[in-house]
Amino acid sequence: KAINSLNALGGGTVYFPTGEWMTGKNFLKSNVTIDISPEATLLAAPGPIYAEPKGSIESLIYGDQLENITIKGGGVIEGKTGITRERGKGFGRRLVGLERCKKVTISNITITNGGGITVLLHSIDDLEMDRVKVLSFLNIDPDGGEGKDALNLDGCKNVWIHDCEFRGSDDAFALKARGSMGFQTTSENIIIERCTFASRTCNAIQFGSETNADFRNIRISDCVIEHAGKAGIGITMNDGHIIENI
Repeated sequence: KAINSLNALGGGTVYFPTGEWMTGKNFLKSNVTIDISPEATLLAAPGPIYAEPKGSIESLIYGDQLENITIKGGGVIEGKTGITRERGKGFGRRLVGLERCKKVTISNITITNGGGITVLLHSIDDLEMDRVKVLSFLNIDPDGGEGKDALNLDGCKNVWIHDCEFRGSDDAFALKARGSMGFQTTSENIIIERCTFASRTCNAIQFGSETNADFRNIRISDCVIEHAGKAGIGITMNDGHIIENI
């Protein structure tokens, strides 16, 4: 209700003060900031309450076709209370899921214990992430695998990610171009610097393997790869297209 009210007024900030705040799926709106204070934790509520609208990302914080949105504050977004790997039953599987948005900022926040992918950003134009920790390093898949990506950057462009930490039990940081989302966009003009990556069982930084669009003009510099179960940097093309100027 607060998000909708602020959007109707042209924008504003939803502030979470000190404490633990349990909530179901939050639908972001344009020109709205989520500010989680340093002593605050946003907890995912349990249950099959994340499916609507049909076809959307099943995530605690969700937005589609928005502009000028920010998640910040120094606090924690915590998924262990309600995010699972259950598919197709309406349970939450991500903590942050954004698609087809413009001018997105995620700053000074810790996001931990996602389902399949902790943070999924799909077809975002003009993204900055700074001082963000995305932590899925110790998560174990109850179905027998150990795969939980920390962050997937899927078909995004004009991106600056700096001074962040990504830890995944599967890929820590993956650049992808899925076909399953129903639309594909090129990954281009991406700068990643002064970040730390660690993967417990797979790749610390991964290009692909889903490559349903091109990847170009991507620079990774001044970063640290602490651990990788497979490769520190993996480049895998399964679906054609072009990977260039990396």
